[in-house]
Amino acid sequence: MLRPCRSILLPAGGALLLALAACSDDTPGSDTPAAGVPGSPPPATGADSEISALRAELTAIQSKLAPLQSKAMEDPELREEFRALEKAIDDAMVAWDAKIPEHRHRLGELEKEYRVAEDAGNEEEKKALMEEGSALNTKVHQARTQALANPDIVAKMAAFQDHVLARMAEIDPEAKELIDRANTIAQQLSGGSSGG
Repeated sequence: MLRPCRSILLPAGGALLLALAACSDDTPGSDTPAAGVPGSPPPATGADSEISALRAELTAIQSKLAPLQSKAMEDPELREEFRALEKAIDDAMVAWDAKIPEHRHRLGELEKEYRVAEDAGNEEEKKALMEEGSALNTKVHQARTQALANPDIVAKMAAFQDHVLARMAEIDPEAKELIDRANTIAQQLSGGSSGG
């Protein structure tokens, strides 16, 4: 809960799966509730059902692509390129805010302190730790945002993404078509498009 996000988030326009997960985060379980189940909303109609259908299709595509991406990432060259990309992002974050390593270290400590406070039932301490963690997470997030906007990082991410996609296509030629469709859906959902 207090940990900073350290995963690589690639631009949705770039087509990598890691970015597509965000499109379905707002739908818990990413499943449409079964009709007639107590507590489930009434069946969607019109634009709502169109959006629900797009989300369901995106979830299905993601479930097909996730194993392909995992398989592609077994490639030693891609794993090394990924580590180098992570390091470049970390370096860019530190260049933007030299205290990022301290913030991350403190976030790790806060997590332990939070567990102790939780075990002790100390709500006041938990609240103070959450506030401190939230402030530090904001700083880390701001540095990450700046790093991901760095032209050198953008170029490295695009090259890495191209290599992963090429490897996925080698594993399964259908991957490119699935990724293109997922991108189209993601753009429709992120644009708030209710009519396609």
